[in-house]
Order: sequence, then structure tokens, then C-alpha cells
Amino acid sequence: MSALTRSLLAGSIAAWVVTFSPPLHARQGQIKQTSVNNKASALRPQPTKTGHEIGAEFRFPVNPDLVSLRFRYRYIFAGTAAQGPLSGFWIEGAIGPSFPYGGGDVFGNFAFNLGYEFDPFRDLALTFSAVVQNDLYFFTPGFNYTNTLGGLMRLYVAGHWVFFFEPVTFGFVVDSNGGADFAFQAAIGFSYKF
Repeated sequence: MSALTRSLLAGSIAAWVVTFSPPLHARQGQIKQTSVNNKASALRPQPTKTGHEIGAEFRFPVNPDLVSLRFRYRYIFAGTAAQGPLSGFWIEGAIGPSFPYGGGDVFGNFAFNLGYEFDPFRDLALTFSAVVQNDLYFFTPGFNYTNTLGGLMRLYVAGHWVFFFEPVTFGFVVDSNGGADFAFQAAIGFSYKF
């Protein structure tokens, strides 16, 4: 698959996500929620005082083939919730070291991610996000830029603790030598929402 075809595919997926995501000016409660008869009060949606969140994650990108440990800061914007108290538009920054699977030099990485979190359950704090990820991996003598699109599942426990799983995101990678290729990545982690 050529770099142009991959870029067009990634652009098409991004356009689909933007088209079918709720508008940022949507009011809370505009999209209906469903019930799952959850009895555990620790797993019910609970409001937090701010939109700030900090945490850590393990990320597993393929091309470049690395394991990344990252510190994350995430902010969800108040007033963008269209479906329940946990939904809304969010931005995220992450930074940390990356280790090649086969050993060797340690890479550095930085990420800037955007997404929209959906809160489909009235009585279960399980959310789903559409996400656009922009990752920079720094190594000697250059860098890789990776752009991926995909989904993210998050479970809130006791209102503040968040455990998340990103099954897989797909996209493209461009290296500092001008080469381009297909890329995908997965992640697992936790955070604390204030």
C-alpha cells in the first residue's frame, strides 16, 4: 500500500469520526443513555471537581517496534458532554522513554492526542472514545512521526481512578529520512481524575 493510499485512508477515517461524533456545542443529555443494572456503587458514574487527569501507560507501537512507558496529562472540556456526565471532548499530552523490542538505544517519545469520550451507560462508568494520536519518537540520529486513529475503552472506579485499554489504533509513520509506512499501536494504563 503506497504512502498516498495510507494517507487517504487515514484522512477518510478521521472525516468519518468527525462527521459522526456529537458536535462540541451539544448539551448534556442530548444523546440517550442505556442501563445495564449495575449494582456496584464504585462503578457508577460520579462527577469530579475538575477536568484534569494524570496517569501512566504502557504503549506498544509497531513501526517503530517499541515498548513505551509514558506519563500522561489529560483534560476533558466541561460543557462538551452530549451523553452523560463522563462524555466530552478531550486533549492529552504524554512523554516518556521507549525501549526497542530487541534491545539497543533508549528512545524518547512525546504525544499529543485528541478525542471525544462517549458515556453510553446511565449506571456503569464505562466509556468509549474515538481518538486521533500524534506521536513523536526521538532517537539517534533522527525521529519518527506516527499518526493513528482508533478507539479507547475506560472504566472509572470510585469516581476518580480510571483504568483504560486501547485495543489497537491504525495509521501511518513518517521517519526523518522521508520514508513512510503503515503503523499501529495498542496501550493499557491507569490515571487519576481530579
